[in-house]
Amino acid sequence: MSHKFKLTMSIICITQALNAQDSVSLNEIVVSSRSNTQLKDSSANIKIITQNQIKEQLRISTNSSDVLAALIPSYTPSRGKMTALGETMRGRMPLVLIDGVPQINATRVSGRGLHTIDFSMVEKIEVINGATANNGSAGVGGVINIVTKKQRSDEIEQNLNISLQTPTNGANKNSLGHKVGYTLGGGKENFDYLFGLSYENQGLWLDANKNAIGSQNVQGDLMNSKSYDILVKFGYYIDDDQHLSFSLNRYEIKSKANYIPVVGSKKDRILTTSTKGKPIGDAPYNQATTASISYENSDFFGSNLYVMAFSQTFDGLFGATNSAGFQDAAIAKKGLLYDQSQIKSQKYGTKTTINNGDFFDEALNLTFGFDTLYDKTSQNLHLTNRTWVPEITYTSYAPFVLASYKITPNLSFNAGLRYEMTNLKIQKYKTLASYGGVFVAGGELEFKQYLKNFGLVYEINEQINLFANYSQGFALPDIGRVLRGIDKAGFDISSFSNLKPVITDNYEVGLRGEFEIFDFVASIYQSSSDFGTRVVNNKNNQFELHRQKTRVRGFELDAGIKLNENNKLNLTYAYSQGLYDSDNDGSLDKKLSGLEMAPNKLSAMLSTKFSDKFATTIQANHYFDRKFDDSSNNFDGYTLVDVGGIYKSRYGEFSIGVSNLLNKQYTTYYSQSSNSQDINYIAGRGRVLNLGYLLKF
Repeated sequence: MSHKFKLTMSIICITQALNAQDSVSLNEIVVSSRSNTQLKDSSANIKIITQNQIKEQLRISTNSSDVLAALIPSYTPSRGKMTALGETMRGRMPLVLIDGVPQINATRVSGRGLHTIDFSMVEKIEVINGATANNGSAGVGGVINIVTKKQRSDEIEQNLNISLQTPTNGANKNSLGHKVGYTLGGGKENFDYLFGLSYENQGLWLDANKNAIGSQNVQGDLMNSKSYDILVKFGYYIDDDQHLSFSLNRYEIKSKANYIPVVGSKKDRILTTSTKGKPIGDAPYNQATTASISYENSDFFGSNLYVMAFSQTFDGLFGATNSAGFQDAAIAKKGLLYDQSQIKSQKYGTKTTINNGDFFDEALNLTFGFDTLYDKTSQNLHLTNRTWVPEITYTSYAPFVLASYKITPNLSFNAGLRYEMTNLKIQKYKTLASYGGVFVAGGELEFKQYLKNFGLVYEINEQINLFANYSQGFALPDIGRVLRGIDKAGFDISSFSNLKPVITDNYEVGLRGEFEIFDFVASIYQSSSDFGTRVVNNKNNQFELHRQKTRVRGFELDAGIKLNENNKLNLTYAYSQGLYDSDNDGSLDKKLSGLEMAPNKLSAMLSTKFSDKFATTIQANHYFDRKFDDSSNNFDGYTLVDVGGIYKSRYGEFSIGVSNLLNKQYTTYYSQSSNSQDINYIAGRGRVLNLGYLLKF
């Protein structure tokens, strides 16, 4: 397969190194940088999560948010729900991509962008920490680019994976879960293919005291759910320089709707639990289909050309509630009207880059690019067919240029400029009765914004470098949340300042090193926005958007120590503090809430290879106490310990994972710090045993 050699040899070498060492070389190319940048040359703080690291975490938990919370220092503890609302990076929402395709709705934040793929389909995850606009709108907290698996050889390879999950205390037939996965890959001459299929059935979750965890039937729950994922990929090598690829991923998760909550009391520290029962309305679900086709040419008039066209359709149904905001006396008596919202979104877009690093004897690397995005989103009330958020059409065109210049052999300067041109078309609509039932004429808005980034990288020696970076992120506020709250007739949308984009400035200075037995990245940062966003719970127990000045400052450390040939210790620490201007007087006088800020965290992981057949992992995550201006939301920290192991035999690979090894009884971070509703005051999972078997043939 000669045509594959030129394009894939370096990738194969890197993959083999990752499998052998479970560490990342500073020479690795970062796809989401958009400029063929190596880690060592980046002035941004970038982390590569390897496939081995993902597999280690999946042995412990199949929840994608759990994986990210364990491996990204600044990521908020997982809620364990279909929604990731309140799960942030550095106090802001990250942009989630699958192979470069955005999973976030541009105009109506669903909070479900992380539950659009099964992580068993993932090869690696690229994480850009801090605000960036290089991948388009919404990257104000950073970027999480989920890269799906690729076929690496001509040989037909099949993998069958089976796992069983059960709590160790109080287990019964309702609390059992299981998962089955299958992949098939191969190639012939210039053609390769990969097919993946997974199915998961999750049971009732129990806390450490054997009580059923409170069911979240409105936002949607991972507990007591079924999900499946289908991944299809094809590749064709036209010649040594040109490659065509196609990818399709279909993911669905749906609640089995077998439980209703027994509401507790946050004030009295009584946890919400669950009992058997049929919730009102239809079961919540996520449905997402992501497709892309790309063309690469490594010798396009001496440059590297990459062109991708993509689409994504998303349908998210939330559970039924008799929220005060849904009440309408014309339909039912107050308090008796139940309804459930449904977000539907359709995206199309393109990404094009031309890169050349041969200028001035390879001292100058230039990348020119052009992105387009079309997003049509609406949110209706499913049971009564009422409009909650009108149809919003978002169109974006963005040319950009990225440059890296080697000033001296040890000093590099990076810079970029992106021109974001955004158009919004909002259909006319009528607000719900609880907001006055007013007619809103709709309208059209345009935003144009230059977005800058620049930085320096100084190579102290071959093992260590110093980096400094300034970058801007661009995001629209949650426009749907703003529009549904309009309560004045004759409102002029075009003059509504709350719809203006959020521009986030990120400043960071750090040190990264790679030695034979030690690697690390340490940095301090500031992320600020003069007209930022905050999500606040209103009197109707619905979240509304506030536009206020915000600032987050923090420190992060991510280090690995090779104790010997068979033992590696990884340590991470994340500290942050966030403030906002509560009265718009220019002074940052209040603390950001738990919906924005993660607790400070210290993590340790020890990976041990006993032999070529047997390896284990033990990890501990400690979340420190955090106090807020509203003392009822103060967070009491906790420590969770997990273990995992794998044994390779002639009959296949056997694995074991135990989450919450010490069976710690705790209340989740979101329940303590982010929400005052009693129904959301729930415990985390107790000890869970996960047994797995993998057969390769």
